Amino acid sequence: MEYFDFDIVKNHDEIFPYDSDDYTIIMNVHNPYKRLFSVFSFIKNEKKSQNLNFRPWIEKIIENSNKTNDNPSQLWLSKCFLSLKREPNHIVKVENLMQDLMKIDFIYKNMTNQLEKIFHENINSNQYLENNPNNWKMNYDENLSNYIFKNFKNDFELFGYDQNSWK
Repeated sequence: MEYFDFDIVKNHDEIFPYDSDDYTIIMNVHNPYKRLFSVFSFIKNEKKSQNLNFRPWIEKIIENSNKTNDNPSQLWLSKCFLSLKREPNHIVKVENLMQDLMKIDFIYKNMTNQLEKIFHENINSNQYLENNPNNWKMNYDENLSNYIFKNFKNDFELFGYDQNSWK
């Protein structure tokens, strides 16, 4: 897909043991506005492409997806959710990562120290959030946010994100 480099952003294939139902599914979700800007920033940084701009990039992604019905699961999480063999046992929002993970009993009992270390060493120091955690919001206006909401409505509704969370 043009503007979406799968060599950089790997496809999230769902791999489950199809001969068993005895496993836990934990699905990680992210505010669609923030997720789209995060993927864009990652691609722009990896390609070292200073002339790649967010609005034309996302418009091209959506346009191509609508033409080909090819919706990468990194962008359309509802597509990934609906393709699962069964519903996830837990949905973890990136915005509440530690709190949501600590609500999962087996993680809370067995992995609290490791998760806190990982969170503070890696996630808390995300390079796209370091300087200004809300800088992704500056890339949105009413028109673009409405366009994205229209095309990602299932993600907003399924995972409980507010249409106005870009403000």
